[in-house]
Amino acid sequence: MRTIPSELLDRVAKKWQVPADNADPKLKVLLSRGFLNELFQVFTIQNGTELSDVDVTVKRTDTSSEPAEAFALAINDGIASVKSKPLPYDDQTPWVHEFTVGAATAVAIEFDGYWDRDYVSRRFNFVTEENPWLFYVQSGDLKAQLWQDTSITLATGVTKVAAIRGWLPANGDQSNDQGLVVAYLKTDGTMWYRAYCIQSGGKLWEVERQVTELAGTCDDLALFRTNDFRLGFMAQVAGDIWWTLTTRNYAGMSVWPEFISAHMSGFAMSVTPIGYLNAQLPDEQITATATEMVINACPASYDYSQIEITGTRTGEHTLALECNYPLLNAAGQEALFSIVGYTVTGTAYGDTSHKVVLTIAESLSVVGAWDVIYTKAYTGIKVEICGGCTPHLENSTITATGYPPEHNEQISANIATMAFEPKLVSYLSADTGDEHLSAGFTNAMTITVTKVGGGDL
Repeated sequence: MRTIPSELLDRVAKKWQVPADNADPKLKVLLSRGFLNELFQVFTIQNGTELSDVDVTVKRTDTSSEPAEAFALAINDGIASVKSKPLPYDDQTPWVHEFTVGAATAVAIEFDGYWDRDYVSRRFNFVTEENPWLFYVQSGDLKAQLWQDTSITLATGVTKVAAIRGWLPANGDQSNDQGLVVAYLKTDGTMWYRAYCIQSGGKLWEVERQVTELAGTCDDLALFRTNDFRLGFMAQVAGDIWWTLTTRNYAGMSVWPEFISAHMSGFAMSVTPIGYLNAQLPDEQITATATEMVINACPASYDYSQIEITGTRTGEHTLALECNYPLLNAAGQEALFSIVGYTVTGTAYGDTSHKVVLTIAESLSVVGAWDVIYTKAYTGIKVEICGGCTPHLENSTITATGYPPEHNEQISANIATMAFEPKLVSYLSADTGDEHLSAGFTNAMTITVTKVGGGDL
């Protein structure tokens, strides 16, 4: 605690003296904060003597929000594992172990994603996918793995690795995608990289390419993005730090969208007065006539399937249709009947009101069947079920038949084998009559029958 000098105590003791004696003491305190460590805050992720390599990335799922979660891929005692922690960072909240990746000597972790404009801050923010990519060196092989999916090998003979998401133009041709870039050092000290880019067939890992601009034996490496939309490669060569940059890849992202404001000028409006006419108009009258209106009072048990119609050929030019109910308005309805290949020229009643006879222009064979098609019409044929129930004949197809075919049969027979034996006739009486021979069949006759016509024999 700082002590108060005696001169100041004397002034305090004189606080009741007149101000003219300069005995009105005041204390002015100035507070100031230095800028040391204000731009960066350092937090401990994990303690241990076996830690060898670590990389960290953050997750942002919306351009208008701050990063919501941090992920770390670290090697402890030769085993790489993934940890996560919610943001904003709270030093009292521990890191959560997600899963173990496996043996590794170098690691890197990065999200794939895209850039989207935040219209509040007027800048583009990187929006990440749901899960990050893991890159780790295992027995000299560089492995790439999306979260806990199956890993793939990107390169061999690798010692160190770094990863970063390159620029993807938000306003332009996305074929200029720099991709998710993973750079690595090989055992000979050369730097190489591969990119996971948008291609015509989707996202693919491109072939590995060497960073020839960084000559010499590289001891370490790093990647970074610049604010002017470039991607940088850094390497430590013989104690010196070298870097090389790509070309700009912005496609209009650094220019705020144009805004066009328009307003009307020289606008004029004229009003036309409404004229009212005093006139009397006659009442309008609309007359409507109902046509083709049918009312039937049929019993509740009536069913159209009760109507049965059969057809028969009755002559060379006539077919008769017979219904199990009387038919009304059947004459002169030839326009409602049709037969494929034939012309119906007239209709008339038969010997009863149950029959309608169709006159056919063409000749009908004695034997055959004809499909007679009837098309329903409100002026067409009605079926009289009972008094007050006379529904129209519905669309129907009636099959009319001719005489059944005749089948003539011919049976032929022949005697296959016939034998006879003559015998002598003895006369017991004295009178001698005419002699004759009698023959008897000794073998049975065989008759062969052959069927030459149709039908059963």
